[in-house]
Amino acid sequence: MADTAFHGRFVDALRAPDCASLSLQKSESSKTSERRFNVYRNNRVVSLIDALRCTYPVIAQLVGDDFFKASARAYVDANPPVQPVMAEYGECFGRFIGSLPTTAKLPFLRDIAELEWCRLQAFHCADGPSISTVTLAEIDPAELMQARLVPHSALRIVRSKWPIHGIWFNCSHPQDETPEVNMNRAEGVVITRPAFEVHSAALDPAAVVFADGVFAGKTIEDAASAALAIESGFDVGRTLLTLIDMGAFAALELKYKR
Repeated sequence: MADTAFHGRFVDALRAPDCASLSLQKSESSKTSERRFNVYRNNRVVSLIDALRCTYPVIAQLVGDDFFKASARAYVDANPPVQPVMAEYGECFGRFIGSLPTTAKLPFLRDIAELEWCRLQAFHCADGPSISTVTLAEIDPAELMQARLVPHSALRIVRSKWPIHGIWFNCSHPQDETPEVNMNRAEGVVITRPAFEVHSAALDPAAVVFADGVFAGKTIEDAASAALAIESGFDVGRTLLTLIDMGAFAALELKYKR
């Protein structure tokens, strides 16, 4: 039978560096015990920092390796994992690192962290079908405008007053010829995973309003009206086709079933 009391003490000692180390063998000295136990403590911290780095590679690039390690260590000490799945660890890291005084010069840091977190969650989401543009071609335009779209389970949207997709893309593709980022441009980012690869695309403010509307269950017409109120030249058809091509929707529900 497992010694649950020992396991509890072991976990407490791992999390608290000032806590006395546990003797792993009855015959070893306290000095040897501390040295051996510190291996476990160090491996735990390193593995959690590595997990955060895997989740937030662009954040690590923006703040630099040394600062990332230090801030990740502080986060690990203050926020130990509460579940065993490393892909679900670090949801609040973006808010943590973005709140540090030394990152004030990077005000977009939290939003980029949210983008990276949402990409990870989309990657691990359940598989599911997505509709294609062929579906739209079979429906009368007037009837289509009254339809509702069902979001794909992997769909995520991140909103920001900063050009976070441009910043993220340039950092993620250093070998490519990347476009110049307009720091005065607000961007939303839609994230999907229709098959095995996560996709993301920038949305302007009107497109974000449209996407928010259809994701919330509004008809295409109502979502388009809200977007057109923000930008009179908003292209409903182009935005809708972009979202569908990305695999953003699992189904289309007509007002009247055929």
